Amino acid sequence: MGQTIDPAQTVLQVRARPGARKFQIEPDPRGGVVVHLTEPPEGGRANRELIRELERLFQAPVELASGATGRRKRVRIGRPESDVRSILASHR
Repeated sequence: MGQTIDPAQTVLQVRARPGARKFQIEPDPRGGVVVHLTEPPEGGRANRELIRELERLFQAPVELASGATGRRKRVRIGRPESDVRSILASHR
């Protein structure tokens, strides 16, 4: 999944795929998740969509911890890892 710095937060590894037909999250065989984003990467639009949709999914604050300009990202989610795992499992 990622690392837990604070027990109330989870760092999730994300592989972003901008320009998709619809927003979708799926497990990444290399660890973390693959997130298909409808927005293009120009001007930070895909990053904004990523944060907005993950905040909606997890019902918690989400911030980009690293990877603002690349497809490999780390996001910090304001929920414990057990909650994040449970939400991702039920989202599939």
